[in-house]
Order: sequence, then C-alpha cells, then structure tokens
Amino acid sequence: MLCLDLVQLMIFQKLENNIIKTVTGAHLQSATTISAIICRRQRTTVWYQK
Repeated sequence: MLCLDLVQLMIFQKLENNIIKTVTGAHLQSATTISAIICRRQRTTVWYQK
C-alpha cells in the first residue's frame, strides 16, 4: 500500500511540475503560489506517512 502511494505521489509530482513549467511562462507569480501549495501538501503527506 505504501509503495503504491509513493509511486502515485511521484507521478502526481511530475504532473504538477509540468503544470508549473507551463504556468511559469505566462504567470510567474501564480506558479510561485502553486509551488507553495504543493510544498505544504508534500510536507503533510510525509508527516502522515511517518
């Protein structure tokens, strides 16, 4: 179960990274906000996994 969750998280991160790169071209500030949200979400995920 944990393995599957980690794989899904990695795939999700790759998708979000692609979205950030796309957004960065036109809206740098929005991308920064998205990054901050993703950072918070990742910290929460890691916290729950421990």
